[in-house]
Amino acid sequence: MVCFHSPLFKFQTISDDLQELVNDNLINRYPDDLVISVEKGIVTINKPSPYCLVLDDKSGYGIVYDALSSPSLINTFNQNGPYHNLCQPIALVGTNFVMTHDSDNGQIKINPISETITYTIEKSAISSVINQLIPVINQIGNLAYYIIPSIIFLFLFFFTLLSNYWYTFISKLLLKLFKVDINLLKGKIYGTSLFIFNIIQFTNLVIFGWFINKKLGQNYSLSFPFCNTIIISLASFIYFKFFSDSIPKTVFSTTPSSLPPNSPPLPSSPSTPAPSNPVQNNSSNEPPPPRKVHVDITSLSQSPPDNDQNPPLDQE
Repeated sequence: MVCFHSPLFKFQTISDDLQELVNDNLINRYPDDLVISVEKGIVTINKPSPYCLVLDDKSGYGIVYDALSSPSLINTFNQNGPYHNLCQPIALVGTNFVMTHDSDNGQIKINPISETITYTIEKSAISSVINQLIPVINQIGNLAYYIIPSIIFLFLFFFTLLSNYWYTFISKLLLKLFKVDINLLKGKIYGTSLFIFNIIQFTNLVIFGWFINKKLGQNYSLSFPFCNTIIISLASFIYFKFFSDSIPKTVFSTTPSSLPPNSPPLPSSPSTPAPSNPVQNNSSNEPPPPRKVHVDITSLSQSPPDNDQNPPLDQE
């Protein structure tokens, strides 16, 4: 059965075991009857000198106190040095100095003890200090567990956005150099550069970092000077050089500019039927047609009566 534990569970386990870890590696190794006194920079202990406080039983590393030692004893840290019968010293404490050995560069450092220091070190004092510090350390660790990843995420997020401004700037320069109208592209260049940048990150992390290097046992990466800048600018140029040819250069507006801002919109459909009788629509602006008058040539009078408002119709 395979069990998967979240990082929070592992951190909580370490936090719970911190007290036991400190007890096993520090407090329990300190002898119950050992008292180290520092009085105005002068160190004394209640044990015969020289004395070694062993820190690791397996390696034999320890701290040696010798009241008769001097800083000129440079062979202190040799395997066959004067204290090899007690332990393998990692530090030598004299009456008024502390000598340490830097194993990385092989140098010996000697630090004098200040005369302003007056302190007594015993097991109960060490245990009291540790018990006060462990809850504080746990609280700081719990806060750091959530805060530090958030800070790292925000840093990487804004770093990616700011880096993409540089890639966008180089892409615009390359497009202008080849006379591509970038005014019609506006924010598309930034979005395209960010998309290509994510493809590069995916290629490095998944294809090279996981598949090729880890699964196939190779050691390759997509990396060379100005790698992201060159790839993103060239890819953006190739894409927009093709894409810009299909963008209309001019966009005409169908709304007259002389209309007031609150006027109703014009009909959007040009297929609105026209009036069936345009003459009737303009009848209010034309005089009425003349009345038809019937004249009887057999009558004595050649003109119609004045009060004839309804002349007879022409009968044919």
